[in-house]
Amino acid sequence: MKIFRLVFLVLIFKTTTSWALKYPTQPDPQLTPGELCEKASALRYPEKISYCNRSVTAETKQLVIETYNTQLGYEITPADRLDFKIDHLIPLCMGGSNGTLNLWPQHKSVYEITDSLEFILCEKLRLAKITQKEAIEKILYAKHHLDEVSSLK
Repeated sequence: MKIFRLVFLVLIFKTTTSWALKYPTQPDPQLTPGELCEKASALRYPEKISYCNRSVTAETKQLVIETYNTQLGYEITPADRLDFKIDHLIPLCMGGSNGTLNLWPQHKSVYEITDSLEFILCEKLRLAKITQKEAIEKILYAKHHLDEVSSLK
C-alpha cells in the first residue's frame, strides 16, 4: 500500500509540475506590461475612454505564444488552443490595445476566474461608477492575484 501511495504522489507531482510549466498562470510583466488603445475607433462611456475594435491576427496570436514559449519556457502547442485564449491584459472595454504588449496566452483555469470580474468592471465603467484608472488597477491586480478575485467583485 505504501508503494502505491508513493507512486500516486509522484504521478500527482509530475502532472501538476508539468502543467504549471506548460501554461502561464499570470501575465509576465516584462512581456505583457499592458498598453492602452492609441488609435481609437470610438470613445466609450461617460469618461470618453478610447476604444479599439478587437483586431488580433492569427499571426499576432502565434507570435505571443512563441514569445512565451521561447522566453519563459512554456510548452503551448497548437493542440492546446482549446484550453487557452490570447487575452487582452487591459481589456478592450477598459481602453486596452490589440498590441503584443497587451496580449498573453491565458489558460482557461485563469479566465474562468477573471472574466466575470472584467464584465462587472466594464459595466461599472459604463454606468460611471468607477474610473478607467480604478478599473484597470483592479483587473491587473486580479490577473496577478487569482485567489483574491472574488473579493474584488
